[in-house]
Amino acid sequence: MGGTNGASDGRSAAGRALRNAGKLTLGRTGQGVMGFAAIALAARALGTDGLGQLAVLQSVIAAVAGLIRFDTTATVVRYAGGIDGTGEPARLGRLLRFAAGLDGLAALAASLVAVAAVALAGPLVGVPPDLGPVALVYAAGAGVLVLRGTPQGVLQTFDRFGLAAWASVLTPTVRVVGAAALWAADFGLPAFLWLWLGSQVASRGVLIALALRVAHAAGVLRREPGDARGTRDREHGIWAFAWGLNATRAFALVTQHGTILLAGALLGPAGAGLVRVARAVGEVVRKPVQSALSPAVLRELAQQMAAGLSAEQRTTVRRTAATGAVIAAAAFAVVLVAGKPVIEAAFGADYTAAYPAAVLLALANVGSIALAPVRQLIVASGRMVYVVGIPAVGTTVQITVLTMTFLEWGVIGVGIAGLARVAVGAVLLLTGARRIARDQAVPAG
Repeated sequence: MGGTNGASDGRSAAGRALRNAGKLTLGRTGQGVMGFAAIALAARALGTDGLGQLAVLQSVIAAVAGLIRFDTTATVVRYAGGIDGTGEPARLGRLLRFAAGLDGLAALAASLVAVAAVALAGPLVGVPPDLGPVALVYAAGAGVLVLRGTPQGVLQTFDRFGLAAWASVLTPTVRVVGAAALWAADFGLPAFLWLWLGSQVASRGVLIALALRVAHAAGVLRREPGDARGTRDREHGIWAFAWGLNATRAFALVTQHGTILLAGALLGPAGAGLVRVARAVGEVVRKPVQSALSPAVLRELAQQMAAGLSAEQRTTVRRTAATGAVIAAAAFAVVLVAGKPVIEAAFGADYTAAYPAAVLLALANVGSIALAPVRQLIVASGRMVYVVGIPAVGTTVQITVLTMTFLEWGVIGVGIAGLARVAVGAVLLLTGARRIARDQAVPAG
């Protein structure tokens, strides 16, 4: 099976990681295209006010789910890498049940918090009172968003990235079909809320069913007598790992939203708008490439690390980093040459002041994407002082530089801060990777 015991040489592992990243990229591209179409249809049907209310509610539940959920995908992939899928199916099954339990608790908490947020703060952010119970039921769907981590982890662990990519397109596809029908029938916002929630429930149901089928075929769902020790006892540091990944996601949210908020506070609304445009153009490939490359690389590195294949790890990191850097460098060249006319055509001449910042962000992304496999090596190691400490330092540096450069030079500060974070991150990541390699070499000596 394409399970947890497939560690191999660095070249084949890197090739497999890149193929899997390609599958995820196709899925995310389809997701983006269909999602854009769904929003366009909703805009036609609801008008600006209705679409804005839908967007606000969606932002509330997405933010709550993002803050509360555990990254059980990475947890499953990392710890499954150390389990022999043929010899210890019961142990892997316990790991999956542990992760599913975390998802369930986080889903319940997310639903309760989102419902409370909409009930208490909904009118303040433009949610009309007449939506009433429909808005609260929709908010409860925050829990559904959380229930993707363990199923995704199962599919990635057993090398079923194609299924994961296919499942990611299901939600926006259902929304496109449903939105077209609702627009034709002249339905309003409540119907769209039910459609958005129903599509999410349906796609999560399909994802869970696919994961159960794969796990059942691998024989890891059977409960076996014998070893009574739980996952916390067998998988060293799993709680610290899960909470540590939550902390890193919090740092990412601070950077993502704090940059715009800081720009608004220091540069005013116009400056915040320019920063938003600079990020939209300069970071156009960072999120899709990193979100596809990182999980594919983590699977290979986790298995190689568990097998003690340190030389193969280095090959995997170098080959995937080089490929990511080439893609990012091509994007940088496009932004450098065509960024200004693209900004003028898409956003208007007033926004061309964002071009220099967009160029610097695109340059920073070359380094950021090239370093993505090194980050996954750190994650695979489970060294939480690096997993949490490096993004904490990077976030601190970025916010500090943002504050100074916004005050001194304006919008271009977002690009300077991006370069500063990548430079500091490169030093820390490479230092951490060298120390991990040195520690791996000690037993062999």
